[in-house]
Amino acid sequence: YQRRVHGGHNAGLDHDRLDGSSSFQPTWAHGWQDPNNLGRDIMSYNCPNGGCTRYNIWSNPNKMFPGTSAPAGYNCNDANKGACAYKVLIANAVTVANFRYSGGVTPSCTTCGTACVDVTTSINNCGVCGVTCLNGATCVGGMCTPCKSSGSTIAYERIGQVQFTAAGKSQVSSLVATSGYSTDSSVFTFTKGVSYTVTLTPTFPAGSAWGETWRIWIADPTGVFTTLVVQAGPASVPVSNTWVPDRTTTAAIMRVTMAYQNFVGPCDTFDYGEVRDLHFVAVAGDVQGGGGGGSGGTGCDTCCPKCPLSSNRTTSRTTYNIEFNLGSLGCGCKN
Repeated sequence: YQRRVHGGHNAGLDHDRLDGSSSFQPTWAHGWQDPNNLGRDIMSYNCPNGGCTRYNIWSNPNKMFPGTSAPAGYNCNDANKGACAYKVLIANAVTVANFRYSGGVTPSCTTCGTACVDVTTSINNCGVCGVTCLNGATCVGGMCTPCKSSGSTIAYERIGQVQFTAAGKSQVSSLVATSGYSTDSSVFTFTKGVSYTVTLTPTFPAGSAWGETWRIWIADPTGVFTTLVVQAGPASVPVSNTWVPDRTTTAAIMRVTMAYQNFVGPCDTFDYGEVRDLHFVAVAGDVQGGGGGGSGGTGCDTCCPKCPLSSNRTTSRTTYNIEFNLGSLGCGCKN
C-alpha cells in the first residue's frame, strides 16, 4: 500500500484523524478507521483498539468496507469528523494529472466546448478540455447533472408555476409534478444584461395555504450550485423578484426550491415542498455585437493557442499554459 499512500499524499490526502494533522485542509481529506474495527482505508494507520483489516479503498461514506455494513468514511460535510478522500481526489484530479507536460513536441490543439468529461478521460491532445463534474454531480449526455434534491411530499403544497418576464414577453414552467422532484424538459432562453421579473406561484389543495420559501440556484459547469439568484418568502401567495443574467452560457441548470417555512440548500432533502430543475441558455445582447472574433467572441473555445509558453522552474522541461473554456465561469489559462 505504500505507493498508494504516497500517491494519496501527492493528491492532497492525509492519514486518519488520529494519526494525521488536525489542521489539514480540506478538513475531510482524511483516511477512515471504523470505530468497531471493521476496516480501515488506504490512508489509515491500524485501528487503535486492535487490528483492523486494511482495504484497497479511499475513504468514502457512500461505500461499505467489503463484507461488512460499515461505511468506509464519514460525513463529507462534517468539519470535525469528516473522512471523504474520494471527494478530494475528484476535485484535484485534473490539477494532479496536469502537473507538467512531459512531451517533447508542441501538442496539437483542438476546439474545446463546455461539455463535461469523466475524470479518467479528461486529458486529450489539448491538455484538459471541458470540465470535471464535482460535488456528487455526474456527467450525463455531455452535461454535469447536479446533486439530487427533493421534497418528501407534495400532498400539501407544490410549485404552481415559475415565470420569467422581460420586455412584455414571458416564459413559464407550469408542469404538474407527481413527486417532490421534477424537471422541465423545455429550454428557457435568457439574454445577458436584461432584467427579468421572476414570479413564483405555489399551489395548495382547496381550502389551505402555507408560508413557502423560495430559492433559485444556478449550477456552474462542474454541476455545483455556486450562485443564488433569488430568495423570497415565506409567503402563501405569488412572490416576485428580479434577476439579471451576468454571463452567457450554452447550457446550464437552474434549480428552483419551494419549501415549507424554512430555506433549504440546493442539495437538501426536506419534508414539504418541491424541487424543480430548469434547463436554460443565456445569449449575448445586442450591446456586444453579433460578429465573431474580437475579445468578446468565440476565441476562448480554442484550448491552447492564446496561452503563452512558460518555463518550468524545477526542471528543464517546457510546460504549456492551457486555455480553459469554463462556460458560464468564463475563460482562463492554467500552467
